[in-house]
Amino acid sequence: MTQMLKEEVRERLGNIDQIRDIIFGAQIREYETRFGKLESDISLLQQEMRSHVEQLKVNFSAELKAGFESLEKKLKLYNLNHEEEAADLRLSVDRLNRKFSSCVQSLDEELDSQTKSIREDISHTSSSPLSYHRAPPLVCPSASRRSLFMGRQGENNLLTVNS
Repeated sequence: MTQMLKEEVRERLGNIDQIRDIIFGAQIREYETRFGKLESDISLLQQEMRSHVEQLKVNFSAELKAGFESLEKKLKLYNLNHEEEAADLRLSVDRLNRKFSSCVQSLDEELDSQTKSIREDISHTSSSPLSYHRAPPLVCPSASRRSLFMGRQGENNLLTVNS
């Protein structure tokens, strides 16, 4: 009996498949064709998108590389200019330092000679009244003959003893 039921079910199912094929067969085949075409279109679109993304990556990488190289060149040029300017400034500072040292040394020597001269004048004089005497200006040889130590109204005054 169970054997018979199974055969009847298979026979009826076969009939149901035939009925379904008769009713919906053309539509199902049309849908399967459409789905197949959609699958192929989607696959083609995916390939195009992958190819486009790869091309964008290549282009972007090339642009980044060119930009970095340009910035690197500008940075090297800036560093070179900065180093040159720093070297020029160092030379200027050294020149000014030597000039300043020369002026200070010259002034020191002039001050020593004037101090020595004043001491000699004081030691040779007797008790004479004190007066203001106009002394030669203290100058730096490299200062364009300008007086560096100016008194009132442009005069250099030293306290000296008349002999």
